[in-house]
Amino acid sequence: MTGVGNLDTAIVALKKGAYGYLLKPLREEDVTMQVLGALHRRELEIRNKRHRARLERAVAKRAAALRQAISAISHGQEETIRTLGAMVEARDYGTDRHAHRVAAFSQKLGRHLGLSEKELRVLVRGAYLHDIGKVAVPDSVLLKPGPLSDKEWAVMRAHAEMGHQMVGNLDFLAEEVKLVRHHHEHWDGSGYPQGLQGEAIPLSARIFAIADAFDAMVHNRPYRRAMPLAEADEEIDRAAGSQFSPECVRVFHKIPAEVLSEFAKE
Repeated sequence: MTGVGNLDTAIVALKKGAYGYLLKPLREEDVTMQVLGALHRRELEIRNKRHRARLERAVAKRAAALRQAISAISHGQEETIRTLGAMVEARDYGTDRHAHRVAAFSQKLGRHLGLSEKELRVLVRGAYLHDIGKVAVPDSVLLKPGPLSDKEWAVMRAHAEMGHQMVGNLDFLAEEVKLVRHHHEHWDGSGYPQGLQGEAIPLSARIFAIADAFDAMVHNRPYRRAMPLAEADEEIDRAAGSQFSPECVRVFHKIPAEVLSEFAKE
C-alpha cells in the first residue's frame, strides 16, 4: 500500500516480491481482490513446489534404477572380459595368471603416471584382453615347445591384429581395443602390427608393454627359467628408448623393490 502512484515504484515493489500494488486511499473491494489474488497465486506456488518435489523424487528414483542397471551391465562386461582373458590362458598353458598379473601391474604403473580412474579402468580391461587374438593361432604354433620358424612367427605376430578384429566392433571396448592392437609396438618403430613410433603408440599400450615384458622375464616359461629381478630390471632399462617409452621406464623404476619381488612370486 502506498500513496506514491507512479509506474517505477510499482515495478520495484513487484520485483521485490509484492503480490499486488494498492494506492491510497484504499477501497475495500480492491483490497479484497488483491488479497484473493495473492492467496490464489500463493496456492499455485505451493502446488508447483509440491509437483517439482514429486518430479525430483521420481527422477531420483529412476536415476537410481538406471545406475543400478548400468552397474549390472558394467559388472557383466567385467566378468565377460575376465572370462575371455582366462580363455586365452587356458589354451596357452605357459601363461597361467599372466593376464591377471599384467593387469594389476599395469594399473600400478598407470597410477604412478597419474592416469584418471577412467583411464586406469580402460588399461586394466585392455590388459585382460591383450592376447585375445591368440585364440585364432593354431595349436601347432601357439603350443610349439621349440623355436618358431619365420613363417610361424608371422602367424604368431598376427594375433594382435586378430584381436583387434575380434573385439574392435564392440562399442564398449572402443578404447581397450587400442591396447589389444598395439601392445607389441616399439618406441623406436620396430614393433608390430603397424610399426607405430613414440607417442603415436597409445599410452595404454606403452604402459602395458613394460608390464608384459617384465612379467615374462620374472616368471618361468616352457622355453626358459625366470630371470632374477636385478637382471630383469637391467633389461627394462636397456630397452628404454628402443622398445619402451623412456617416461614409462622412469616410472617403472619408481615401483618399490618389495612390490616387484611380490609380483615375481605370484
